[in-house]
Amino acid sequence: MHNRATTLRQIAAEYDSAPVASKETVQAYEDLSRWVEVWFNGIRQHLDVVGVDNPEPYTTAQEQANAVAKGRVEVSQQHLSHEVMSDGENWRYRVFHDVIGHANVEGVTAGFTKSGEILAWKIQRQYMLDNGATNAAIAVGFTETLGNFASKLVAGEYPKQIAAVLGSFNASRIVNDI
Repeated sequence: MHNRATTLRQIAAEYDSAPVASKETVQAYEDLSRWVEVWFNGIRQHLDVVGVDNPEPYTTAQEQANAVAKGRVEVSQQHLSHEVMSDGENWRYRVFHDVIGHANVEGVTAGFTKSGEILAWKIQRQYMLDNGATNAAIAVGFTETLGNFASKLVAGEYPKQIAAVLGSFNASRIVNDI
C-alpha cells in the first residue's frame, strides 16, 4: 500500500504535467457530462440546489450535510473555467461531487480534508459504478476530484482545471491504495 502523501504528490505531479486533452479524453469528458446531467437532475428532484458566488459556501462538510438534510444546498459557481467542460457542466459535476461525495444520502459525511476528499472520491466512485457510469467517465471523474485536489494540496491553491485521464488512475485498485 502506498503512503497517502506520496501518492497524492504523485497524482498532483501527473495532473500538473498532463498533456493537452486527446480526442479520447474529450470523449470521456463528454461521457462524464452526460452521466452527471442525469444524476444532477435526480439530485434536483430532492434538493433545492442554489449556485452562489462564495468560493466555499460551507466551512465544514457537516454544515453542508446539514443543509442537504434540510433540502437546500449552496454550491459555489466560482472557478468553473475548464479545458473541456462548459461552466454549467463543471458546476453540475461540483454539485454531484458535493452532494454524493461529501454529504451523501447514506448519511456519511466526508470532510474537506485530505482524508475527507479521498473518502468523498471513494463514495462518488462507488455511486458511479452502481449507477452505470463507464470506465472512461470514472477515470475522468478521478482527474476532476483527486487530480485537482492533489494539485491544490501540493501547490496551496487550486490549479487551472485540465482535461486528462491520469496514468495513475486504476479503477480496480485506486480505492484501496490512496
